[in-house]
Amino acid sequence: DLVDVVERNVGLNRVVAEAKDMDLRFEPPSALPLVEVDEAKLDQVLNNLISNAVKYSHSGTRVDVTLERREGTVRLSVKDEGQGIPADEQAELFEPFHQTSVRATEGEKSTGLGLAISKRIVTGHRGRIWVESEEGVGSTFHVELPAP
Repeated sequence: DLVDVVERNVGLNRVVAEAKDMDLRFEPPSALPLVEVDEAKLDQVLNNLISNAVKYSHSGTRVDVTLERREGTVRLSVKDEGQGIPADEQAELFEPFHQTSVRATEGEKSTGLGLAISKRIVTGHRGRIWVESEEGVGSTFHVELPAP
């Protein structure tokens, strides 16, 4: 049940978001099919996406986590009002040890591995992961997983 997975990870990251005076939101959809995933691995992906959204956003902003059913898939999205990622750096974002020029807003550390690991996990579940981002506006990371 992806709603349970999302609610758990939003709850885990809420403390950090609140410490930065950020609003972390999740409105569960009314009906969503169950998906066949390794729940611990999906926790890892979701925790990475949410914690990155918080890490690279300024206080007073908002992070929205959404789930929606699409044709043959379920889409999970994490949208922030952060700094955004330069267009010329987005292509390598999911490569190991790649770090963008964007810096965490409060000096938080990054290994450059989280998104590479997330991509391996998502593609291992026959899904896909990508980003839409605009500098100065924010980023939305999407994960699509096969669903009945």
